[in-house]
Amino acid sequence: MGDNDAEKNKKKRKFKKITEKLTSIENRYRKFRNLMMT
Repeated sequence: MGDNDAEKNKKKRKFKKITEKLTSIENRYRKFRNLMMT
């Protein structure tokens, strides 16, 4: 049981990192697109 929890936490952390990376890429893309529009 303990091992399973550790694995779940590891996956959650990895997923969170991926989500944060995607968010920052999306923000950069939006800024870039706004610059191109004006």
